[in-house]
Amino acid sequence: MIEIFNEAVVGMVALGLIFTALMSKLHLPGRMPGVLVAVLSARVFISLWALAGYLPEFTAPSLQMSFSLPAFSIDFLKTLPRSIQYLPIAIPFGILTIIGGINNTESARLAGDDYRARDILLTEAFTSLIAAFFGGVAQTTPYIGHPAYKKMGATWWYTLLTGLLIGVGSVVGLLSLFVSLIPRAVIAPIFIFIGFENYASGLQ
Repeated sequence: MIEIFNEAVVGMVALGLIFTALMSKLHLPGRMPGVLVAVLSARVFISLWALAGYLPEFTAPSLQMSFSLPAFSIDFLKTLPRSIQYLPIAIPFGILTIIGGINNTESARLAGDDYRARDILLTEAFTSLIAAFFGGVAQTTPYIGHPAYKKMGATWWYTLLTGLLIGVGSVVGLLSLFVSLIPRAVIAPIFIFIGFENYASGLQ
């Protein structure tokens, strides 16, 4: 909500479009995804709003892309002892990640898909460790929103293609381009929708 009200006009337009498309199950022409239409419409709106002079803080997005392959490195091991002072932050954060994985597994179960929490937690643990050797600075974890995505018609193909597109997009610089093109106030309503869906599934 903070992100939305930081750019209130654009954020509220995006919020209205996304909630109309998703919560009312509005069928758009050509079976176009409601989120995509909302994001594109909000992007056009913010550009027109800026051209009209109503967004003085607006800066044009950078369209530069750079190719960057992940490189294996163990240099971080040299500075690992210095991280001990951050354990009071890291340990609760790690516990929170474990709880989040369990919550996501339970959320999927309520949506009709039963997974073993042990397998999910081991997967995120091993992938986080592997990512560290390629510059990863955050843990991997199941992404919340399984019931919402399933209700929208997503299957395991959605998860696979998301991972592939994010990976390839990061290497070729496409992901950073999207980040610069889409304002955070436009993305935030999607997370609010997912939050409502998860809360509703938890009440069932």
